[in-house]
Amino acid sequence: MKLALNIAILLVITTQVAGADVASWKAGVAKADITPEAGMWMAGYGSRDHPAEGTLHKLWIRVLALQDATGHVGVVVSSDTLGISQTIYLSLIHI
Repeated sequence: MKLALNIAILLVITTQVAGADVASWKAGVAKADITPEAGMWMAGYGSRDHPAEGTLHKLWIRVLALQDATGHVGVVVSSDTLGISQTIYLSLIHI
């Protein structure tokens, strides 16, 4: 997850109006493959008695980071998982 956020920071694009002395917004986007290498227990399958046995599609996490002209930052995280653990969430809010 931190990899995706670091990539978003590296991909920051500064948009400027040609010939104008106005403050600009910045935006960065990134995505990372978060598909686990080993089978994991799947949420929503209470009657299963074993972890997943394969992968049909890759799982992705996508990040959009925006910074306005005054320096306020907002980050949107989209994940192909059912939830995000508290550990990951807490690491996101301290970036």
